[in-house]
Amino acid sequence: ATAKQPRELFPSSKAHARSLAAFVAFATEVRVAKITSDKELSACLAKSCALFLTAQDVSSSQQTLIDKLGAKFRHTRFAVLNLGRYEFSLESKLPAQPTRQEPRLLLLRQLEAVEAEEKKEEKKRAKGKAAQQLGARAYRGDWSAGGMEGFMTEALGSETDVVRLKQPPSVRWRSAKKTEPTVTPSKGAKAKAGAKDAAAEAALRERVRRQAMDTEGNAGMFVEEEEDEDAEDDVEELQIDEDEDEGAEASQRDEL
Repeated sequence: ATAKQPRELFPSSKAHARSLAAFVAFATEVRVAKITSDKELSACLAKSCALFLTAQDVSSSQQTLIDKLGAKFRHTRFAVLNLGRYEFSLESKLPAQPTRQEPRLLLLRQLEAVEAEEKKEEKKRAKGKAAQQLGARAYRGDWSAGGMEGFMTEALGSETDVVRLKQPPSVRWRSAKKTEPTVTPSKGAKAKAGAKDAAAEAALRERVRRQAMDTEGNAGMFVEEEEDEDAEDDVEELQIDEDEDEGAEASQRDEL
């Protein structure tokens, strides 16, 4: 159409072999996506998606196991979602929460529409909006290559124990816990608080002073009572002495 002679892309067989090898290596490379948004999750859900839910960033040993599964199941997309940073709409429905040692595997796949939903889907297709019918199944075994390979084979081959989702799952950033704001008192509030403290301290001092006065008054009363008792004892002794003197005088008279 352009009347130009076609240009040879690979001038030599060696260049052609190197390019072909690079293309094959790129095409067969195992890719594990890191989910950070709803858009990335929707791209993974376009096919069967093996979603690994972790409590933190994936360790090297965990990544090796995931790559091994990815190499075995080429028609399935693999992705990792860190629940320590992101919220997942289905995480409350998991049989167990992921830990640092054992992430959780959730298989999400496309399902055939049931009879009751076929009519709804046809109506949406007529409007140009084809709804996705998604199903989910969680892996409940130990974190091992053999157990997860068997689970993947069974879950991809049949719809047994696959739960139909009413709406596609979603992802959002996990917000930090809200802390109660600290209220700084104003100058007027500080002055009122200081006045209340001063009044309370003055009332306490007055109470202590009155208690001390009452204690001193009671002690004085006890001292006066003791002095009165001593005076009465002295009067009685004087009366006894006078009686004895009168008796002596009377006896002397009788002798005379």
